[in-house]
Order: sequence, then C-alpha cells, then structure tokens
Amino acid sequence: MDAKEKRVLVSIGTVTAAIILSAIASLGSNVLVIRLDAVGSLIELGVLAVTYAALRRARRAPCDDYNFGLAKLENLCGLLFAQVQIVYLGIFVWLAVGRFLDPVPPQGAGWGTLLYLYGIGVTGFMMRWSGALYRERPSPVAESLWRGYQIKFWANVSTALAVSAAAAFPEEPLVGYLDPVNVLALCALRLRNVHRILMASGRDLLDAAADEQARLVILRELARRFDDYDDFIGYETRRSPGATYVTIHLGFAPGRTLEEVFAAAEALRGGIAAGIAGARVSVVPHPAEELGVVLPGEGERSAAALNAST
Repeated sequence: MDAKEKRVLVSIGTVTAAIILSAIASLGSNVLVIRLDAVGSLIELGVLAVTYAALRRARRAPCDDYNFGLAKLENLCGLLFAQVQIVYLGIFVWLAVGRFLDPVPPQGAGWGTLLYLYGIGVTGFMMRWSGALYRERPSPVAESLWRGYQIKFWANVSTALAVSAAAAFPEEPLVGYLDPVNVLALCALRLRNVHRILMASGRDLLDAAADEQARLVILRELARRFDDYDDFIGYETRRSPGATYVTIHLGFAPGRTLEEVFAAAEALRGGIAAGIAGARVSVVPHPAEELGVVLPGEGERSAAALNAST
C-alpha cells in the first residue's frame, strides 16, 4: 500500500466519523450548515471509496492494452469528485438563499459547536499530513486531498464561530442570518476548490506539456551537454499523475560512434531525471546530415567551391 492509498483510507475513516457525528447533531438541530456537512461527507465517502479502488488499479504495471499504465484514473477520480460537489453545492445554495429570505431562529447549535471543535482538530492534522504527501509526490489525488482539507479546516473554524454565536445569542434576530451566510461562503470556497481540481485534472487528460520549471531543467541540461550532439531538433513533454514523459530529438553526425551516441543520450537522460521528479526520458537520435546540418569541414569545402565558381 503506497502513501496515497494510506491517506485515502484514513480519510475514509475520518469522513465516516464526521457523517455519524453530523447525523447525530442534525437530529435536534435546524442549522443548515450541519446538514450541509452531513450530506457533503456522505457524498465524499462514496468518492473516496471509488478513488481507493482506482488507485489500487492504477498501480498495476503497464500492459499490451495500456502501454503507459492506468495512472490517469486519478484524473478521472478528480473530475468525478468535482462534478459531485457541483451538484450538491447547487442544492445547498438554493436552500441557503431560501433560508436567507426567510430566516428562522437556530436550534440545537450547541451540539454543532462541539462537532466543529472536533472537526478543527481532525482536519488540521489531515491538512498537514496531506500537504506533506502533495509536496513529496504531486498528483491529482494528493492535490484534491490537500486542498479539500484546507477548505474543511477553515470551514470548520468559521462554522464553529457561527454556531457558537447562535448558541450564545439564540434570541438575537441577526443570528438567524449567520447560518445561510456561512453556508453561502462555504459553497463559494468549495466552488473555488472544484475549479482548481478541474483545471489540474483536465490538463493531464488533455496531455498538457510540463510546467515552466521542468522545461527550464530540460533546456539547462541540453545547454550543459551542447558538445555531445550536433543538432537539436526539438522535444515534447506530457504530464501524467506521478510521472512526466519527455522525448528529445537530437541530431548526430555520421562520424560519431554508436558508443558516443549512447553515452550522450544516457548522460542527458540522467541529468533530466535528476532535476524532474518522476521523469521518464527518451532520447531519439537522428542523422544530422539529413537535417541540413553543416558537418565539420564541410563549411570550408562549400566556401571553396563557391569561390571557384565565381
């Protein structure tokens, strides 16, 4: 079991506990944000279960049908998570607007205070733990977990303050507006998180190129080994969860031995792999002569022939 699977399993346990506590708290409460968390956690539990199954399948080695493996299942899980969130966020925005137009006095907010104090501790720990995984091994699942727990932590802080105020001043007219306003603010935060997940997952599914930092590493290594090849044709990059595929096309003069070509390709491959985590580098050699490259000594011969003709 790798680190991502372990984080997902722990997340399943914490979300299950949150569902139970939210369900208990919502039985005697009309606070909308508690029900939002209960429904959101229930949906999240289903997504996490699918994600765990996808991660286990994605670990399988490449086969004849999938030469690059199934790592992009992580991207599909990210898209699934985002789409499910959009649906239930729309429902709760509608409920919050209705509650805002017709506020009701909060009931049972005291249980919500205890629930969200517990949530602050758990989500704070999970946010740090998931953040360490994302920095160590960036991937759509790791980013979804990290950003999700960031939103949850600050959501729990704001909600704890809101339900505490509702419990302390239940007869205050303005307190009736705290619940729908807090729900709308949390939905806006979650929608921002959904946008980030969609952007990150969609780029890899569309075979987006590597980021600027990775490109700088590639160009730096090409410049360092300028004398090892005779022409630079170009390169392509493609991102995938946990890996960056790099293909470099170089031209070599006919006078270079096969050993020199292999040594140049291996040195370039090692330099790029050391600078880009998870890089899988391929160097494709081409005959420099066919690419219009002026080989050593040919420039002088061409100039002499031009002078003789004139």
